[in-house]
Amino acid sequence: LNTLQATRIDFTPSRSYKMQWNLNIQRQLTRSLALTVGYVGSAGVHLAHMIYDYNQVPPSLVTFNGTNYIFPIPAAGAKIQRVNPNFGQIRSIDFQGHSSYHSLQANLVQRLAKGLTYQVAYTWSKSIDNGTNTTGGDSLNTIQGPWSFCQRCERGPSDFDIPHNLVVNFLYDLPVLASVKSNKVANTVLGGWQVGGIYTRATGGAYNVKITTDQAFTGNAVASASSGGLRPNYLGNLPGCSPAEVTTGDINHLIKTSCFAFPGPGVLGNLGRDLFRMPVFR
Repeated sequence: LNTLQATRIDFTPSRSYKMQWNLNIQRQLTRSLALTVGYVGSAGVHLAHMIYDYNQVPPSLVTFNGTNYIFPIPAAGAKIQRVNPNFGQIRSIDFQGHSSYHSLQANLVQRLAKGLTYQVAYTWSKSIDNGTNTTGGDSLNTIQGPWSFCQRCERGPSDFDIPHNLVVNFLYDLPVLASVKSNKVANTVLGGWQVGGIYTRATGGAYNVKITTDQAFTGNAVASASSGGLRPNYLGNLPGCSPAEVTTGDINHLIKTSCFAFPGPGVLGNLGRDLFRMPVFR
């Protein structure tokens, strides 16, 4: 019977909805130059939330020591105690998902003047949720929940969260000599040329550090999968191990592995979700 799989669905879900709001102020700096600055926010409530294995150790058997969740270690030859021992993996869809987004957006636009037009757009934002993907696979760096009954374990930056994003573009009409303009052939060949460019600089995407075995004995059937949610202990109090310092930027040693440790048997790692960033994208 332990090979049977099932799906748990909430058939009377709360209504999912999303709220959006914004406030923008625009200022004309010159006849051709305008600046717009705005605040944009949104929140999603009762969103569909996929749990890939709901049939794990029930909360009544788990304790919290202030840092880690502690799970009972089965005796030799015994099986992990699950919510329903008659099934193996039970997928669950509930509507406890929540998301929030806040951003400062600035946009400087130079309309065509003396052959030049350009735009500078900058966004400073934060997107937070308790699980970005409903069915998984949208992001290679995503991570599933380590224990299905821990909502706080999942709350963190969204997989697509990019705190800083700068885009600059320009287009310039190359000047043409009057003598060239007066000649139809020369003007056809040499006139009407433009040069332009786009420059983008953004915060690197989020990534996660995972453990691919269920050494915490949570009963998580997908712990060994590439997107499994079991995590190590994060030693963020050590010198040089802040979230901004874990990524070295050296492709030969990109992550400071000394900032992590394997938790002991029956101990769930304390690492949060989407804490670390890849190098700046430009």
